[in-house]
Amino acid sequence: MTLLHRLSAAPRQVRAVFLRHADRHLSLPLGAPDGVLAFWHPGRVEVAIAAARGPVHLTVNGTAHHAAPGPDGSVRITAAVEGGVARLSGALPGGAEPVDLVMPDAEQIRHAMRHHWLAFGTSVLRAVPLILRWIRVPHDPGAIQALKGALGLGHLTATLPLDALRLDPLPMVGMLPEGQTVVIIVPVHNAFDLLSPLFDRIEQNTDIAHILFVIEDASTDPRVRPWLRARLDAVRGGVVHLIERDRNLGFIGAVNLGLDHARVRDAHVILLNTDCHVGPHWASRLLAPVLDQPAEVASATPMSGASGLTSVPTIGAGLRLDPAHIDALAARAWAVSGGRTVDLPTGMGFCMALNARFLARVPGFDPAFGMGYGEETDWCQRTRAFGGRHVAVPGVFVDHLGSASFGVDDRSKRSQAAANILRTRYPQYERDVARFVAADPLQTERLALGIARIGLLAGNAAVPVFLAHALGGGVERDLRVRLNEIVGAGQGAIVLRVGDAHRWRIECHGPDHAPASGGTAEFTTIRRLLGPIARRRVIYACGVGDCAPVELPDLLISLAVGPGDCVEVLMHDHFPLSPTFTLLGHDGWFHGLPLSTSTDPAHVSKLTDGTPCSLADWRQAWGRLMGRAEEITVFSASSAAFVTSAWPDVAEKIALRPHPVPALAGLMPRPGGPVVGVLGNIGRHKGAAFLAALAVRFPQLQIVLVGTLDPSVPPPPNISVLGPYRHDAITTLASRHRVGAWLIPSIWPETFCFTLHEALATGLPTVGFDLGAVGEA
Repeated sequence: MTLLHRLSAAPRQVRAVFLRHADRHLSLPLGAPDGVLAFWHPGRVEVAIAAARGPVHLTVNGTAHHAAPGPDGSVRITAAVEGGVARLSGALPGGAEPVDLVMPDAEQIRHAMRHHWLAFGTSVLRAVPLILRWIRVPHDPGAIQALKGALGLGHLTATLPLDALRLDPLPMVGMLPEGQTVVIIVPVHNAFDLLSPLFDRIEQNTDIAHILFVIEDASTDPRVRPWLRARLDAVRGGVVHLIERDRNLGFIGAVNLGLDHARVRDAHVILLNTDCHVGPHWASRLLAPVLDQPAEVASATPMSGASGLTSVPTIGAGLRLDPAHIDALAARAWAVSGGRTVDLPTGMGFCMALNARFLARVPGFDPAFGMGYGEETDWCQRTRAFGGRHVAVPGVFVDHLGSASFGVDDRSKRSQAAANILRTRYPQYERDVARFVAADPLQTERLALGIARIGLLAGNAAVPVFLAHALGGGVERDLRVRLNEIVGAGQGAIVLRVGDAHRWRIECHGPDHAPASGGTAEFTTIRRLLGPIARRRVIYACGVGDCAPVELPDLLISLAVGPGDCVEVLMHDHFPLSPTFTLLGHDGWFHGLPLSTSTDPAHVSKLTDGTPCSLADWRQAWGRLMGRAEEITVFSASSAAFVTSAWPDVAEKIALRPHPVPALAGLMPRPGGPVVGVLGNIGRHKGAAFLAALAVRFPQLQIVLVGTLDPSVPPPPNISVLGPYRHDAITTLASRHRVGAWLIPSIWPETFCFTLHEALATGLPTVGFDLGAVGEA
């Protein structure tokens, strides 16, 4: 499309985007009892109750919507409504009587929409640089996704950019300056089973001269003290002092006792909890920032599986790692980050190097924090007042079990008490933490170590590496099922997404943490991040939305070149067959599988330099992926026929595996009246324009859309749009609205249609076009 054509279409496109923005963000509060939040949105009403005493009912136009409290006691109900009154009843907070929620009238809605143009315009003005990027490169889906994110219309959360990986060989850290002493302080109270691996690793992996102070803080376990005496007598490679307390000082008192001894020696200090596993060269690398910048760096903290702001692979993760993996993760951390440091709002006390210069100004931890929690944060804030910086050393990885020092039961109380003190003393601290979390300058290292750990978990098995898009829909639904099966089995997977604000979004999904992710424009970064994955099962799920999709087949093949690597293809749509994944022509209609000689603009792609890529070249590129694949999974016989027609040589690789569809719950609906039901989120290729035209052509026909309609297609009066729905509510909604038949208006040859099978499961007559999987079923 020429720039002139794009500008001429701009008013219509702007209005369509505005309607989507209003659908997502415009809301008007409705009068409701205390404890109830009720809002009108375009076409729907939403009610949220934090603490309901039982089931709640929302009656709209004579139809009741019911919701029972969830495990946390909360209730949320959404119902389609244009105007009038909705009645809220049931077990409302405080025993409130039923209340009428009065919807805004037509004039109030027009006023709200006019006012919303101001909010929309403000968002657009902020997004002007992204709009210019989209105008300059209209075929770049990354520009579209970045623009959607700026307008609050994106499918995924924002992706932070990854830093360049540092994988060059790195020199060893130098030794301590002459006359400089390092004291390692280890407070011990019980935790007997942790002591042997702790001191074995300290002895094996501490690579600098040091003095080890072990404070045995009146353990109640009678095994601890005799074991420490025998074990520390045998330590090699350092001077060891065992201090035995007859009365328990608590963590802070024990640390302060060790700090007193260190201060006498004017020594730098490394605090180390008993629930830590250290790796090779940990001490010299952790101490390096203190030695390099003695006037600035007050403390240094390593990465860990459970260490708050320096946790891997996400902030606040609490991983339980296999001790056999620690050394590999420590080596990967150093290879990725080397001696880089990142400023922190506070150090993490599980393993922290403290600068002797700042210990002279703030000699110890404040006893106001009781038996221990938050004391290192207080020390860090006090030393910041003297110009001290607190840094993370992402090149150092020290495993931390977490909670072993205090016990899980006591942790919450200590944490809350500490937070109250810190909030009073340092009002800016929580804001500093929030800024750090939002920017997350350690994201690259977190992700790199998370991926390395996925490789370690897999052992000799191949790690699934999916290529998917960032657009949601059926592909995402299937991907979630597959990922849940993988992580449920205690393994991990990698997802590469295209169509995001960055060309590549890489996600690390593990069995015991939230997904970690980052964005990059460079496929080289992807290759480097995947370096520790010894065996790979590369799975193509969908590439729709990429800015240069003809490159995808060869890029995926390049990820599966090692022994034991394999490639699989999932045909969720027809993207490998045509740049138009729906196979619709330029006129918006399906004309059969296009021949490779087709010149229809809809089936012509573009290379990264903007030059056209013919359908013949497109199929040749994707044919290489099909040829490399061990298996090509299709979800309908019609899809298998398309693939075989385009690439006859791969017919033997095709496996037909229809998606399982969950059974419907509740009573089967009763036919009644000329009411036609439509199920799903109906966009353009799902038949939105056709559905609207059908309603206009037959005004006597009543159509109930159980789902949503493309906001750019205003529904005629005889279409009732119910809004988002739950799978288990389909039969109830169909019965309530007296649906007598279902219509599947999709105008493209779908590879599989979940909503069609859900409609068929109700037992009602179901009609649709004789196209693809819909016609086949």
